[in-house]
Amino acid sequence: TFTKPIASFKINNTVEINHNRNTIMELWTVDFQNNSINADTYYWDFGDGKYSTDKIPADVFFAPCQRTVTISLTVKNRAGETSSISQDYSIQCSKMGQPHSPVSGQY
Repeated sequence: TFTKPIASFKINNTVEINHNRNTIMELWTVDFQNNSINADTYYWDFGDGKYSTDKIPADVFFAPCQRTVTISLTVKNRAGETSSISQDYSIQCSKMGQPHSPVSGQY
């Protein structure tokens, strides 16, 4: 018999802006923590057309800013049972990105 999987994840480098703890800075590499149990396969959907099947995705970042993405993780055990979790994250503009307003004299 197999134990049903439970999907669970956390992002370690979110910031809190305007009381929203689920904010990710634009262009920062996201530090995922996979807390799923009883899982053998992983499918991450980053809500922007990108996905990963790694247990802990690396080199994931978001741009452009000033939008919300829904990050979902679906896990499966060897018996084929699945569990999913989704969380919305706000993408905040960061100084690492290019200027977001026109520079004087440029159009």
